[in-house]
Amino acid sequence: MFKNERGSAALGAFKLDYPAGLLDSLQVFTIGFWFQSDGTANDRSILGNKDYNSGGNPGITIAQWAGPELRFNLAGGGSRVDINGVKFTANKPVYIAMTVDKTAKPMTASVYDSELGFTRRSTATGSVNLAQVAGVFGPHIGLNEDGRGTYGICCAGTKGPPK
Repeated sequence: MFKNERGSAALGAFKLDYPAGLLDSLQVFTIGFWFQSDGTANDRSILGNKDYNSGGNPGITIAQWAGPELRFNLAGGGSRVDINGVKFTANKPVYIAMTVDKTAKPMTASVYDSELGFTRRSTATGSVNLAQVAGVFGPHIGLNEDGRGTYGICCAGTKGPPK
């Protein structure tokens, strides 16, 4: 169920479709994947189902910032929560997971890095409307992109736009 959203352009963004209503029906879910990067990209959505032009838009995003670091974001109902500054080793595969528990209300970021070890951070979701976690763009997750499919179009999540 992968779909290249950019045709023949070698920009590397995809949509992963999932069953409609899945994120709405689950009380607890985890999205996990292996990731490797040179660590130079900044403010690039690795995975998301929201319009990442604002972290306050409804949905989820896991993004890379220079450092190299990861940032996890969840928003809905005009509120947002973030876990920032999760370091990872450039040019090495790392396992990344984001868990949302709608009942107990934490968002948890987990990263396994063979060089840095295991990192887990949680934050309370507070007033975030968790009924909006599925975002507004349909039952899919953008890979190497946000939910709209236009956030990283300039530079494919690499080193930024040409100068």
